[in-house]
Amino acid sequence: CDCNGYHMISKLITCTYPNVHSVVPDHSEITIEMSKAELKSKLASTSYFASKRLNGVYMSFNAGKLTLTCENAEHDKATADLAIDYNGQPIEASFNASYIKDILGAIDEERVRFNFNMPITNTMITPVVTENSVKDINDKFIVSKILM
Repeated sequence: CDCNGYHMISKLITCTYPNVHSVVPDHSEITIEMSKAELKSKLASTSYFASKRLNGVYMSFNAGKLTLTCENAEHDKATADLAIDYNGQPIEASFNASYIKDILGAIDEERVRFNFNMPITNTMITPVVTENSVKDINDKFIVSKILM
């Protein structure tokens, strides 16, 4: 198709749309709550040392504490701890720090909830809605774990 000096080419790709129900869980085996501001701050300081290729942050969820760890190719390493509402078995997973920061930037509430199913492939992050919430929130953010 030629239009005003532009030549446009299009291609129809026939395929099935991925099953989003397999990515977005309808229930979570494990839920962990924490302060959004504290997570955002600690993630910003530790991810400075993340590998530029993966930008990965290793998250270790333990009873009452989340430990964030980032390391780069030069073996510079940063760790930070923050308090969480969790009393279960230890959970460990790595995520792209930029994706987590983007999600936290899109959430208006003061607290966030990480929702896991075992084995961990994807994690759903949601705002924690309280009686003081400005709006009825049903936001769900999915982030896939990465291998570091």
